[in-house]
Amino acid sequence: MLLAVIIDDEKNSSEYLKNIIERYFNSHIHITGIADNIAEGVSLIRNTNPDIVFLDIEMPNENGFKLFDYFNGDAKFEVVFTTAHEEFAIKAIKNNAFDYLLKPVDKIDILSLLKKYELRKAEKQKNAINLFNIRKGDSRKITLTTQYGSVFIEECIFLYAKAAGSYCEINTIDGRSIVISKPLGDFEEMTKEFNFFRTHKSYIINLDHISELIKKDEYMIVLKNGLRIPLSVRKRDEFIGKIS
Repeated sequence: MLLAVIIDDEKNSSEYLKNIIERYFNSHIHITGIADNIAEGVSLIRNTNPDIVFLDIEMPNENGFKLFDYFNGDAKFEVVFTTAHEEFAIKAIKNNAFDYLLKPVDKIDILSLLKKYELRKAEKQKNAINLFNIRKGDSRKITLTTQYGSVFIEECIFLYAKAAGSYCEINTIDGRSIVISKPLGDFEEMTKEFNFFRTHKSYIINLDHISELIKKDEYMIVLKNGLRIPLSVRKRDEFIGKIS
């Protein structure tokens, strides 16, 4: 069973979502608590370790996007934005939200969410099996310096890196998120011999894990696990040349 937290300042919305889940999906999702602001939500998340956080965007004091600041790229939960405003969709994608649901959320939305979660889980398990089967010496290793020491990861499991001020967050296909004390530019320089590509001022991806390139309001690269990474216009031609 998945554990979930709801963060929404509108009591009617949070209770409505809770009632739908308890009525139709009580054998799949358990709501561990509801918070009406980010500060209370952070405390609730740390106390209950949910798998999913249903997160409203427009709230007083701090909006929903501020939640990510409290976890420094080390969130172990999936974020599902729930909002009445479609204009936040692109920003939600850029923040690597697991899903984006428009209010009022209905049971079909939750059913689709559960199916998507199962697909993500199966993909992670498949990746873990593939990692187990990689023979020693088949992939080069990257040395990452963190505040606790050094971490060594194989090139093949690197998924993408995301800028975080003077730090950057390294994400792997087995779900790890490692924060290193180097800006993204330094990471790009130290890995230039690898099959990586800087798609945007804030992202570097592993070209071995791309699935498709889409364009809606802007260009987005879809990775094999479903994550969408922005591609800047000035990088488009270089990216297409690289993958060709």
